[in-house]
Amino acid sequence: MRKFIVGAAIVVAAGGVASVAGAASETETFVCNGKPTEIEIHGRVGIIDGQKYLAHNIEVSGSFDPVAPGEPTQTFEDTQWTSGRTGGLHCTQHTVTVTAEGTEVFDISLDAIPIGRP
Repeated sequence: MRKFIVGAAIVVAAGGVASVAGAASETETFVCNGKPTEIEIHGRVGIIDGQKYLAHNIEVSGSFDPVAPGEPTQTFEDTQWTSGRTGGLHCTQHTVTVTAEGTEVFDISLDAIPIGRP
């Protein structure tokens, strides 16, 4: 399996939506409640316009379609921190990366509830 798929839960649940504790934060764009939104990522916590949000109900899916003939498309799905809570923001991110090796498609869906100020 491609490295992208093997590490996808860690990369997304720990990279796209979270980062290693103590590591520098990063900013990613998600579509939250229908609006492109810049989120400063700090672990399961994201900061949007000075408001802290906690990510939960995270669903990740992806695929890798290799260019090489005869190689099958590989898929990945994972769900993390499913709290069942509602409210807050519903955010999604869809990325497609085309390389010489093939095409990677990655989707993230999560809910984020406000938890306080930074």
